[in-house]
Amino acid sequence: MKKTVIYVLVFGALLWTGCKRENEKEKNEAMFASAVDNSKMESEFQQIFDQADNAARFNPSGKTSDIENWLPECATVTRDTSGNIRTVTVVFDSAGYGCLCRDGLYRKGTIKLEYSGNYATVGATKTLTLVGYSVNDMVNQTAFFGTKTFRVEEWGDSTAKFSVRVTDARAESPEGVVRWSAERMIHRTSGNATPYVHDDRYEITGSASGANRNGQAFTSTITRALVKDFKRCGLRVNRSGRFIDGEWTLVNAEADRTLTMDYDPIGGAPCDRIARLTYNGQSRNITLW
Repeated sequence: MKKTVIYVLVFGALLWTGCKRENEKEKNEAMFASAVDNSKMESEFQQIFDQADNAARFNPSGKTSDIENWLPECATVTRDTSGNIRTVTVVFDSAGYGCLCRDGLYRKGTIKLEYSGNYATVGATKTLTLVGYSVNDMVNQTAFFGTKTFRVEEWGDSTAKFSVRVTDARAESPEGVVRWSAERMIHRTSGNATPYVHDDRYEITGSASGANRNGQAFTSTITRALVKDFKRCGLRVNRSGRFIDGEWTLVNAEADRTLTMDYDPIGGAPCDRIARLTYNGQSRNITLW
């Protein structure tokens, strides 16, 4: 009888330890999924802003083909400024993988920008919508949906500020569906005086919330401004358009834990794809999308 009790206690302890480890593994997977999904949404919806804003700032004849142009040759820009509501449309060729962009990813579909009045007027509101828009990293094809509105808060000779709201955004891929909403302040700290992106630098602050590919809710807050620097990093494929500095903190509701993403883990803000995840007292460097 005594041995039986001991066996039961030992088995119970092992079962509890196993369950605890399994629960720990599930929490880790939930945090990692939320971090990757938030980073993907953060990055792509900023890219969408970059692409549309660059197209709107070009002269009415549309996209030029020189190296200063952010958009690839296989993207077509059309403008309609004849009515009260003006439109700028960016269409990425849908053949094959799509258009190879300067960040090394392939894009298909349409970005439509609508606004009224002068594009640079303080107080002017602009709306971005996506039609059949997707991104391919040669592993998965991800379809993006959602609306992005931004308002001009400041417009100067070299700088500008925009308040931004992303609503009802989602990304659909073989890994699942990610849902995301965000409130942002985008500060163009240089390059506002030219119609080109090559001399632009941005700082982004704000917060976001959503649900990861497994339907688990999360929130994120930018704790150090996210930085893009086109002048410094150039427009070469795989280097351009990525965050090179900044940090955000993410909380996953079900895991009840906090994770931090640092885009400049080694210092000096190099133009690379390396970031550092810090979670549960441990850190590791990762390669971004």
